[in-house]
Amino acid sequence: MTDVKNPQSITVEIIIKGSTSPQMEGWFEGLSMITGEGNSSISGTLPDQQALYGLVNYLRDLGVSILSIKMDPIND
Repeated sequence: MTDVKNPQSITVEIIIKGSTSPQMEGWFEGLSMITGEGNSSISGTLPDQQALYGLVNYLRDLGVSILSIKMDPIND
């Protein structure tokens, strides 16, 4: 899904291994977090693919295992 204001924006859902703590929600401002059975998801709208790479790098730096990334295509 793209944002009308920014045609480069993308909606993402990242599934990560393990549970998240309530304090982690502050680390991902503007995104929602849901903890499920053994896995958690981080989802929301990012301004562009560069922001997605930044988020993935941040998760890597935290030592979080990424299980999947789903995103709506960017309209060129």
